[in-house]
Amino acid sequence: MARPLRVEFENAHYHIIARGDELKSLFVDNSDFKRYIRLLHRYRNEFRVDIIAYCLMNTHLHLEVRTPLANISKFMHALHSAYTSYYNYRHKSRGHLFQGRFKSPLVDKDSYLLELSRYIHNQAVRAGICLAPLEYQWSSYRFFVTSQVSQIVSPDIVLRLYGTDIDKARRRYRRFVEKELGPDIMQEVKRRVVYGSDTFQEKILAFINDKSSHDLPEVRTLRRGIKTDRIKEIVAEKYNISADLLVRKGKKYIKKDFAEPRDLALYLTRIFTENTHREIGKSFGGLSNSMVSRQINKMTERIKTDATIQEIAEEVIINIYESGK
Repeated sequence: MARPLRVEFENAHYHIIARGDELKSLFVDNSDFKRYIRLLHRYRNEFRVDIIAYCLMNTHLHLEVRTPLANISKFMHALHSAYTSYYNYRHKSRGHLFQGRFKSPLVDKDSYLLELSRYIHNQAVRAGICLAPLEYQWSSYRFFVTSQVSQIVSPDIVLRLYGTDIDKARRRYRRFVEKELGPDIMQEVKRRVVYGSDTFQEKILAFINDKSSHDLPEVRTLRRGIKTDRIKEIVAEKYNISADLLVRKGKKYIKKDFAEPRDLALYLTRIFTENTHREIGKSFGGLSNSMVSRQINKMTERIKTDATIQEIAEEVIINIYESGK
């Protein structure tokens, strides 16, 4: 099955899930846990990411993250590359430590931020390691319900949902977390790239499925800064061809070998700009409205099921976003 596109924009909220490759232990002893937390602190500062909550288990981990700079992929790549290098050196092992790429469903900050933090902080309780979340050392829960301060976690992002009185907020949050485990969020993660209300999902899926997204501020801002020529350049660079080959010129129609990058460029131009089909066709050398519409629709369907084109599109989208900031 094709994997979902990674959606990145400023101030997005994510639920990060990463597992050990072939159920390998990510943390053998306390030194490993401590090293991961130190690296989390380092790369949190370097990439200016907000860590809202975390829980580190032996074979997997959960992070609740906000990315003011739309850089979740870069942050996680740096963090896990550094930890893998440390782990392999210390334990005299080789190869991959983490299972594939990390999962990162988007989280609706208005309705699911609180629920997700409860889920993360109850991980050890769910696993039968302890009876109460405060007993588990390798989670951020104590920074939410005690006066202990963390250099990594920003609990106020969640606690402010309970008001401005910090002591009352801590007590209310503790009752919320320890009263019950809450729903099993992983059931949602297995089938969604977005975790949140139906309205929130529609907005985010519009971003990657070529539907109307004019009501999403992040997309409107993004679209204003992206130019068609830049999209062509980035797509062409990914396919190692000249951008001129994406454009129809008179009777010398684009070669069949270049149809895929051309269609991907059409699709991304429709997503990342506010150009009409007529305007898009003109910028690609005079394609008709029907041709533009037909090829965009084909790419839209293909990108839902073809893992290879999804991966290419994902990398191009990241580059497009970076170029438009």
